[in-house]
Amino acid sequence: MVQFSMASLLLCAITSQGPALQVVVQTARQDYLAERLIETVNFDGFDDPRTTLQDALDYLADRFDLSFNIDETAFSRSDGKGFGNILIAENQPILQMRAASLDAVLNKILSRLPTEAEPTFLIQRRGIVITSKKAASKLVLGDESKRLPPLVHAKYENRPLQEALNDIAHRTDVNVVLDNSIAEKAGETVSARFMNTPVDSAVRVLADRYNFTSLRMDNVIYVTTREKAAKLREDVERDKKQARQMPLAD
Repeated sequence: MVQFSMASLLLCAITSQGPALQVVVQTARQDYLAERLIETVNFDGFDDPRTTLQDALDYLADRFDLSFNIDETAFSRSDGKGFGNILIAENQPILQMRAASLDAVLNKILSRLPTEAEPTFLIQRRGIVITSKKAASKLVLGDESKRLPPLVHAKYENRPLQEALNDIAHRTDVNVVLDNSIAEKAGETVSARFMNTPVDSAVRVLADRYNFTSLRMDNVIYVTTREKAAKLREDVERDKKQARQMPLAD
């Protein structure tokens, strides 16, 4: 009897069904990676000074079923070596992390790279792509000079609005608040898929499903009616104008 693995059967299916099925599989992989990154894990750390970025990514890939690519074009090295060859524990070990999310572990590893590289990651069809903030800003915002905001990688299917907003807040460490006067809509369901989406845009899209909107007030994204948002924007602009006109203290 000839036996086939699930991977072999899936490869045959992709080959026989063509590009359309391949896109579906790649999209499902993106969604899977997004969910894996927010899972809580125990990370043993790296204490070998010879550990490179590529070594660390290979470890995470094997241990936690992830997949990585390094966007070498986003980085430049004067020595001509690949970015994956950078040592990440040469001067100081990366300590173990307990009950940490996988994205926190990944960001800890990326923090050991040269600060001028400004490393970050995106989730694309080829996996989790390590790139620079400038390259990510150009891809996500269309302008590399713009500051890259927290990004949302999530899929919601018939999730209560309040739950979806809370989940976005949890994923991005951004305060997202729903106006109490529209709380009766909090249990209404929403469906949307976000990948590499700026947090403000993701919240605004969900709010728009019920003809609401959102506005940024300092470190809070506030979801409310369009009428109240317009009034709040006027108040914020008035306060800013008054602050600019206040005389400086002696």
